[in-house]
Amino acid sequence: MAAALAVAAWAASLIVAVAASYPAASGPVVDEAKLLSDATRSALANQLVKDNQAQTAQLAVAIVGTTGGVSIEDYALAVQHVGRRSS
Repeated sequence: MAAALAVAAWAASLIVAVAASYPAASGPVVDEAKLLSDATRSALANQLVKDNQAQTAQLAVAIVGTTGGVSIEDYALAVQHVGRRSS
């Protein structure tokens, strides 16, 4: 019974994840919630581009108004492509 409930909960989380809206990869800073000024967004993006070129780690910032019911951890995993560079 417990296993069946766990599977049902997992399946429900997949349905919610599919229904969530994810930001388009438009650069190192995506601010769909419109929290950053243009100057702040531009300065942050420029710094991230420089940092990403100087190291192997990739950094990106995505600011959204809601994760659409998806846990922040699952949402972050789904949008990790925003700053990913091809190898």
